[in-house]
Amino acid sequence: MVERLVKYNNVVILNWMKEWLARVGIGAFTLAWRILRRVSSRPLPAKDHYYIMRFFRFFFRSYYVWIGYPNPLVHQRFLHLKVNLCENSQQWFFRQRGEYDLKEIRLIAEGMKDEESFVDIGSSVGVYALTVAQAFPDKRVIAFEPLQANIDSLQSNIARNGLTNCLAYRKAISTAGKAVRFYINPIHDGGGSIIRPRVYKTGDVEINVDHYREKHPGFQPWVEVETMLLDEVISEKCVVKIDVEGAEVDVIRSGYDSLMKGLVGLIIIEVMKDTVDDVIQLMDELQFDSFLLPDCVPITKGVRLPWFVRNIVCLKRTLRPTRTFHRGLDNIAGEKVRRSTN
Repeated sequence: MVERLVKYNNVVILNWMKEWLARVGIGAFTLAWRILRRVSSRPLPAKDHYYIMRFFRFFFRSYYVWIGYPNPLVHQRFLHLKVNLCENSQQWFFRQRGEYDLKEIRLIAEGMKDEESFVDIGSSVGVYALTVAQAFPDKRVIAFEPLQANIDSLQSNIARNGLTNCLAYRKAISTAGKAVRFYINPIHDGGGSIIRPRVYKTGDVEINVDHYREKHPGFQPWVEVETMLLDEVISEKCVVKIDVEGAEVDVIRSGYDSLMKGLVGLIIIEVMKDTVDDVIQLMDELQFDSFLLPDCVPITKGVRLPWFVRNIVCLKRTLRPTRTFHRGLDNIAGEKVRRSTN
């Protein structure tokens, strides 16, 4: 018993030291980056997270650390998250903690009050899935993530938080009906896709695929993953989140019947400049209205995104959300959504 306690305390202290060093390192790098952007004679990327990732990778093969923060949906509950700071998205989770995609998560929570489950497609290490599962312990959360390293961290996070209502699967959602290649983005752990890339992209940093592979001959550019139809996943009323880096239309089509039937009333979708028109057109065909986040401005085909990637929220227009749901949307998104769905 004493040995276990000593070992546990050593682990806690080591994690605290790693977290403190990471905070100091990121803080110093961020300050230096801001100064460099002001004095540099040539334009620098708009965001610094790619270079912070490279900073960690210069010193470490991996840098895992546990972080904890109050659940933004249930402040009296504490959420624990295992992240690898040598990976781009996870470093962003570390920096933002409970603030990451906060409006999207609150919109999902409003939708969950009237639904039975949450389906998280492209879950990464589980920021959305864990937050919702902890806030709604009597409802099901189903998470899909193709990358083995991410699914391992996701399952560790589920276990650490004691969540019995959250299931994670290493699968892709697709119309393919068979195993497919999942292309890994080496500079963005959340940027992989079943769509073959021409460039590896994160923020406004782009690296030609062929050039990267020439410099990194040992890099494995893809893994094979099993697929499922979204129609096979949805068996009850639910909220859905889709983050699949360019494969949005394929995922939506794989759930066409369920979406048309009205089993889903609210969907959060990350769209790209190349896919936004096709996504909005398909969602309109499925009788969904689309709104651009974070301001929840109605968006139609032909509208240009302010950045190469953005989240949209889609609401089923044939459903009649409860007054409680409308009040929740008013509080989170303002009057624009309520007026457009009336």
